[in-house]
Amino acid sequence: MRRHLDRIFDEFTPNARVLAAIWSSTPFFLLYLAVHGYALASAEIRPGLHVGTVIGLQALLVLCTVINLAIGVRLWPRCWLD
Repeated sequence: MRRHLDRIFDEFTPNARVLAAIWSSTPFFLLYLAVHGYALASAEIRPGLHVGTVIGLQALLVLCTVINLAIGVRLWPRCWLD
């Protein structure tokens, strides 16, 4: 399996490798944001949180996700070009 994945990624251009990293990480970022949003909305969990810190970290993660997606959109047309 490892050799198969190495062969696939060896055939990718650098742009395609970046796109693979972006598209594989973005769902986890969104899931993380959803779980934090649930924790902030829950009356049982919220008192145990440092609300300001969680909101600040969520804002940072939203910014990073938007930058990540903007890079993905920019690289998409050139993903198979050298």
